[in-house]
Amino acid sequence: MTRPTAQACPRNAYVLQRLFGSEAPRAARRPTVEKKLIGHVLTQAIRLHADLQEIARVAKDGRAVAPLLKRALNELVIIRSALFKAMGRKP
Repeated sequence: MTRPTAQACPRNAYVLQRLFGSEAPRAARRPTVEKKLIGHVLTQAIRLHADLQEIARVAKDGRAVAPLLKRALNELVIIRSALFKAMGRKP
């Protein structure tokens, strides 16, 4: 084992290494959410927003909104599963 120097490592790591004779364990870091997955969720949210605006417009005209609602609900399912995946959980 090499002797640590004050400039080579943070003070706490230096003290722990000198006291216990080995390097201190590193803190476990959580992995960051993949940017690609976040982009996918944002894309789906934008589509859902547009669909809901279209539903509101169509509802004012008195036309059937069922197909538009189904599409919006399907996009919510996609968003939900992507968010669960981002959290490392099963949908």
